[in-house]
Amino acid sequence: MAAQAVNFQIYQDVNKLIALLHEVTAQFPVNYQRTLGQEIQRGALKVVNSVHQLNKCPGMADCYYQLQDDLEVLKLNVAFGFRLSLIDTSLNTLLTQLIRCISAQITGWPFYKISTGAVQGHKIGTFPN
Repeated sequence: MAAQAVNFQIYQDVNKLIALLHEVTAQFPVNYQRTLGQEIQRGALKVVNSVHQLNKCPGMADCYYQLQDDLEVLKLNVAFGFRLSLIDTSLNTLLTQLIRCISAQITGWPFYKISTGAVQGHKIGTFPN
């Protein structure tokens, strides 16, 4: 099952995001590496965990909303680094596009599983066929 999960585009995009964020935060000044840099890296790891939980979690709605929250916090931290001139404009554009791509991929994920009846006991509601 782990080999199949790696083939999903969202896992590949999240891995790209983590690698890129690691490179970006390594170039931060020392005082920002320990604060904002660690917060950005921790946020990226939370996104990975949330994607994994969303893929295998029976209560999809909670995991879905947690992933949305994690992506928003990560997006805000990256924007804060950009406003402090710690992240270059081209890198900020690339990071924003990657985060937006991940957000777009997860948007229909729980709704597909709910509408097909793959999830029982969900909180969102079923959709008409």
